[in-house]
Amino acid sequence: MQKYQRLKKINTSIKETSTPLDQYYKRANLRHQLNFNLLALQDSENIIAYLKNSKSIDKQKHNKYLSNTYDIIGSIYSEYEMDNYAIHYKYKAVERNPENNRLVYNLATTLYKNNSKELSVFYLKKVLEKWPTHSFSHLMLSKYYLSTRDYKKAKLYIDKAFLKEKNLIKFGHSNISEAIRVLRGRIYYKLNDTEFGLKDLKYALKLNPKNVLAHKNIAIIYNDLQQYKTSCYHLKKAKKLGYKEIHDNDVVNKLIKSSCIDRKTQITEQNIRKAKPYIFPNPVKEQLSIKNLDTDMYTYNIYNFESKLVKQGETQSNSVNFGSLPTGLYVLQIQNKNQLLRFKVIKN
Repeated sequence: MQKYQRLKKINTSIKETSTPLDQYYKRANLRHQLNFNLLALQDSENIIAYLKNSKSIDKQKHNKYLSNTYDIIGSIYSEYEMDNYAIHYKYKAVERNPENNRLVYNLATTLYKNNSKELSVFYLKKVLEKWPTHSFSHLMLSKYYLSTRDYKKAKLYIDKAFLKEKNLIKFGHSNISEAIRVLRGRIYYKLNDTEFGLKDLKYALKLNPKNVLAHKNIAIIYNDLQQYKTSCYHLKKAKKLGYKEIHDNDVVNKLIKSSCIDRKTQITEQNIRKAKPYIFPNPVKEQLSIKNLDTDMYTYNIYNFESKLVKQGETQSNSVNFGSLPTGLYVLQIQNKNQLLRFKVIKN
């Protein structure tokens, strides 16, 4: 109710002032919080137009308003699942105000959400260069290194995140307490510290008995210990609580077959992974290299954030030149006989 009252006051103020920039920004931000996103976009367009035509605003203030407005636009497009637009505007926000750690972190989380994890890590480490105790960056880096099976680094970053656990709880989502314990429990287990892994996972269940990830990971550990009855119990709990619907995969049913029916040990995925193609450096200024392709010869297309083709060609050097392109987000598509690959690339 308070937000609606504030919105009413801002609307009145805009009508009464000849320089409504600050009020436009406050209204855009408030409308976004209230999920009036189309109206928030309209306010954002008004801010950009006002800044473009105004000659009286100093550069620092100009960049502050513009970067924060771009950040709001990026958040709105993210909610609409217009991923490339979201990343584009989050990057434009950082480009305008690179010293603002909040904006850099917002870009990193948007990239991570859209599976551009290596690029996200680049910006998370930028945050930590200026803010070494930033607990949310440590938390995300821990998730990343767990996913890449660098468990020692994952443990290093989760320990740093826990040093600021109160900040995580104060500013994070409502189930952050259980989520960080599930994460640390998984890391302990991967480092063969089963006792502490189970302790964290069970504490997560104490906080929320319906945490399906905690149930699944406890089941994996008990299967490893050949305690199949307990493992099976937690897997069936995870299934009943809707693991498949929540996480959009059928892994629990496969684990149930292993633990409850076949009773095979080691139901975790095998540590075999073919080297995936990857690009570097990213962000890029000029030459972008591609590694681990099946061939040195391929065609490529480069699209901007609006999915418009801006460059294409053929190369035999395992590299593509971005030097002639303006700064921003691009999608590099690589095609050869056996592969069609896409990479999100930021040109700076």
